[in-house]
Amino acid sequence: MGLPYVILDQPRLFSREHILAIRTMFWWGNYFSVTLHVKGYMLDMFQVVISRHVKELAEAGFHIATSGDEWRHELEAENYAALTDGCIDPEGEYPFLKLSARCPLDKWNEAPEILLGLCKILIHALTAWD
Repeated sequence: MGLPYVILDQPRLFSREHILAIRTMFWWGNYFSVTLHVKGYMLDMFQVVISRHVKELAEAGFHIATSGDEWRHELEAENYAALTDGCIDPEGEYPFLKLSARCPLDKWNEAPEILLGLCKILIHALTAWD
């Protein structure tokens, strides 16, 4: 990734097979980001409810990981694509799902509110079993 970065994972559940994390990252000289990373039984548990909130997530600026490498965090075209209806496939091309949105550095003063808002949208998408 190059330049230094700071990461906060909350919640944080990592094992070889199963992951649930909401990652807030500050990548020096680039941007802030918020990422949902789910894998294994966590993906099985949350995929349907997340797919019900694709429109809300897309409107908030979330993108879906497309590189196949779950450890690529750079929000670039070779790693992420715009989130659209139907793009969260239950059959899944990859054994994980990552959704990520950025907050540009020119929004530095508003970053706390923006990042908190993005986290709230993710938490709503995980907990709204309507």
